[in-house]
Formats: sequence, structure tokens, C-alpha cells
Amino acid sequence: MSESEARNQLETNFWGPVHITQKALQIFREVNPKGQGGTIVQVSSIGGFLTAPGHSFYHASKFALEGFTKSVAKEVRPEWNIHFLIASPGGMRTNFAQSSLESPPRHPAYDSPDGSFSQLIDHIQSQSTWSDPDHCAQVLFDCVVRQYERPLPIRLLMGADTIPYVKGEINQMLEEIEVWENQTLRCS
Repeated sequence: MSESEARNQLETNFWGPVHITQKALQIFREVNPKGQGGTIVQVSSIGGFLTAPGHSFYHASKFALEGFTKSVAKEVRPEWNIHFLIASPGGMRTNFAQSSLESPPRHPAYDSPDGSFSQLIDHIQSQSTWSDPDHCAQVLFDCVVRQYERPLPIRLLMGADTIPYVKGEINQMLEEIEVWENQTLRCS
């Protein structure tokens, strides 16, 4: 990916939501009646928590958005009644994998049918186990509007494929912590 394509990815997936968030916070704090607040929903992706080959700048943009959101969520005062929700969809049955998927030319070192990126593209284009976007939109709407009897989570996983991927990533991280714990403690 060229630098201009990478910058465009970050402008779209990170800076665009940041600017909207800043304006929404101003409205929630200064325009809405005191304490009315509101909810800011950031549309991230499972790719804001774990990575796949061939999407480094996409993941960078989503990781940045999630870090920004989690930090700002800790900065708002409770009496403002402002909430944040990171929507983390997995695979959705949309046109993403067909007409919306742009794939710049790959370096020859990575352009082979048995390469990890080629396998990922094959998986993306299969869509056989992906979630229904209308169902996920309803879940998101229900969570934000109805809020049930519990506070919103900071991250809402959306789609059955997200759960095993996230649990796998967390388990791998815990295993690494355990293996390297003695080395980590030596740094104290």
C-alpha cells in the first residue's frame, strides 16, 4: 500500500470519527440540557482488536480509533451522562467482499496462492458463516436505545464469528504473559 493510500485509510477510519466525536461531545456538554448527555457509537471492527495479514493500515486505523475512544470515555465527567460504545462487527453479508473490497497490487514476495493474504481473501469472499447486517443493526439499536438494565459495554462484539476470534486472541495473550512473566518481573 502506498503512503497516500495508507494516509487515506487513517483519515477515513480514524480522523473522520475523531472530528465527529469532538463535535458530538461539544453538543452533549454545551448544547443539550445539563445531564442529558448522549451515546457515541464508534463503528470499529473485529480488526480493532486482532489482526489479519494484508490489512496493516486498516488495523492501525481501527486500533487507533479504539484507543482514542477508550481514553476519551475515561475523560468525560459522570454528570455529563455521555457514554461510548465501540461496535465491533465480524464478517457481515454485505458487498464489502465483492465490489467494495479494494486490493492494491501486492509485492511479488506476498503474491502467491498459498500465502496468508491470499487465503484471507478467499475466506473473506466465502461469506458462508457471516452475520446478517440487519440483525446486527437491530442489536446495536436495542443496546443504545433500550440500554436494558445494565450499563453499555465499551465494546460490543457483533456476530458469532467474533467470539471465538476474540477469546483466541485473549488466550494467546494470557499464555504469552504466563510464559514471559519471570522476565517481565525482572524489569522491576
